[in-house]
Amino acid sequence: MCTFIKAYRSETASFLDFNPNANHLLNVIARRARRTPCNLNNLAVGECFIGFKSVGLTEQQYRTAKKHLQKIDLVSFRVARKLTGGVTSGVTVAKLMDSRVYDINTSEGNATATPTQRQPNANLTSNKNVKNEKNKDICQQVADEFNNYLGDELSSVVKVTDKRKAGIRGCIAQMKGTDHDFTKIEAWIGLFDYIKKSDFLMGRKSDWSMSFDFLVNKSNLLKIIEGQYENE
Repeated sequence: MCTFIKAYRSETASFLDFNPNANHLLNVIARRARRTPCNLNNLAVGECFIGFKSVGLTEQQYRTAKKHLQKIDLVSFRVARKLTGGVTSGVTVAKLMDSRVYDINTSEGNATATPTQRQPNANLTSNKNVKNEKNKDICQQVADEFNNYLGDELSSVVKVTDKRKAGIRGCIAQMKGTDHDFTKIEAWIGLFDYIKKSDFLMGRKSDWSMSFDFLVNKSNLLKIIEGQYENE
């Protein structure tokens, strides 16, 4: 029997365009996710077994993709016990948390929240650390995520000055109305992750290196997003 899942055009889906491995892993999880409970393997609605070897990713790519999906509360992961050939072993179970990107057309209960249900349920799925991050000023969040993703390769941001705040707000205003909503920290995370995995950090001139101030210049940001910037 063939079934189908729905894919939504959403800000979160656009964010995942910058994270192809996380996007791929989410797609696999959505297609494998149970639409009804299964007593044989103790999987609930929205759950499936998952592992890096079965999704075509390296172990490191798989771990990083999992972290991305967990950070934005799209998927949760747990370790379950599974009996195979008389041997009990640990296996990872992924659970699709909501339908911001994929709706698996669940046929029972309310296991997967709909887009209209998501907002009331948001506080139930967010952990304390995520809540604290959302309470931060967007400019400080951007600086923190820059340090998190690029601080090892580039100079870390020590202070978010007024000039840097103005630059961030200028970038947000410029991208308003596009698929890249930089009022959301997810868009900045996608940008930093894209830069980290691209060739922007390689082959630099000896007298120049990319910096936080360079990235929060709205002209430079637009060129990077549109693929017009070349690292000479």
